[in-house]
Amino acid sequence: MLLSKNRVIRRRAVVGLLVAASLMLLTASYREGSTGVVGSMHSGVVEVTAPFATVAHRVTRPFVDGWHWTTGLVNARNQTAEVKTLQTQVGLDASKIRELTARLATANGLAHWVEHNTQYKTVSGTVWAGSSGGPTKTVLIGIGSDSGVAVDDTVVAPAGDGGGLVGRVKQVTGSTALVQVLLDPLTGVTAAVQGEQGAFGNIIPASGTPGELSLVQVPASAHVKEGDTVVTAGVSGRLPSFYPAGIPIGRVNGLNLTDQSGATTYASIQVTPFVDFGNLNSVIVLETN
Repeated sequence: MLLSKNRVIRRRAVVGLLVAASLMLLTASYREGSTGVVGSMHSGVVEVTAPFATVAHRVTRPFVDGWHWTTGLVNARNQTAEVKTLQTQVGLDASKIRELTARLATANGLAHWVEHNTQYKTVSGTVWAGSSGGPTKTVLIGIGSDSGVAVDDTVVAPAGDGGGLVGRVKQVTGSTALVQVLLDPLTGVTAAVQGEQGAFGNIIPASGTPGELSLVQVPASAHVKEGDTVVTAGVSGRLPSFYPAGIPIGRVNGLNLTDQSGATTYASIQVTPFVDFGNLNSVIVLETN
């Protein structure tokens, strides 16, 4: 027991002496600066250890540089991955914005057409699918007899500031309708050039030009010029047409062909439809029956 106490006392004495010596050295160094004994000792120690410090710095420098390069590379890769993620998200957001903008434009077009054609009872629908294999001849829309749609109803679509003729309803179910479009030669539309007396004929798909139309059997004496608007005539021979008169079909873009039939000469007029049948999303059915 006495031995343990003596050891504790000795340890405390050694610690006290070391603390006192440290204080003395700090005080002497402060008073003498770099010219005193302590400063000389410090300078000597620095001179002795300087070569070792230089060697240690040279030895460890590659490892330090390597560590910095590795951490920098990892950080760069992480930042690159974050940038790619952000770019992908921006692309998705931009695509969504374009989709919503297109939907808004379509909705505005539908509303605009209905607002300026109040003489018709209308119902709007979405195009579900088009016919496959070549130019679209029919489209399936998501409205049917439950919404008031009937066979032979006229179908139009928004186009620019107005609208354009799509075709007519060929078949109908409770919730869907099959529409025969102008690109089908059996659609049977009689049309006239707006503002030009006697410039009338039949609309058929243009030969050799997918998506374009021709107004055929137009009397060659009719005065027609490029840019004129072609509309439905409202009659078929001496009988009323399925299509109300005055619905825009397209714009004249060529007057190059003529057909000779007996003693009468007919012109064939090239017509660019107002409706883009390859990008048809929404339509309006005119309940004409």
